[in-house]
Amino acid sequence: MFCLLVLMCFGEKLDEKVIRDVETVQRKLLTSFNGLNILVFLPKLGKIIFRKKWNEFYEMRRSQESVLFPLIRARREQEKKQSEEGKSTEMVVCYVDTLLNLRLPDGRKLTEEEIMSLCSEFLNAGTDTTFTALQWIMANLVKHPHIQEKLVSEIEGVGSGSNQEERSARRGHI
Repeated sequence: MFCLLVLMCFGEKLDEKVIRDVETVQRKLLTSFNGLNILVFLPKLGKIIFRKKWNEFYEMRRSQESVLFPLIRARREQEKKQSEEGKSTEMVVCYVDTLLNLRLPDGRKLTEEEIMSLCSEFLNAGTDTTFTALQWIMANLVKHPHIQEKLVSEIEGVGSGSNQEERSARRGHI
């Protein structure tokens, strides 16, 4: 599911390793927020007192930059190359494309850091909502076995490659 979010964000079918790298960086950032929330306490003094935590935060940010910046830059270059060649075939517009072309009210474009932060929020928000929806679906399937049976029957009806014996075995009837 995460690969779909990455595709929507960066507009490219990326290598599995790159997707795993993006996922790892995002997961580390998300799971570390509880330990880093102390950094908002007295920010100037906190940089001295909580130097180790700040270094941990900066290291996570550098990891995120090393993974996301190349994807943003590649998309920018692809867009630039296509416009220079004057190709009439348009790229599929992704989230990064909209951010690269966005002009703020003061007339400036977003910086790479701002684009990276927005992409990170996009990926985290998409992951969280999808995960929550799947949890609710599974909880309701467990709570309502008759709906679960109906779903299994419907899936079996669509799965044309399975024979009756295999379906019965999966349902525990053999």
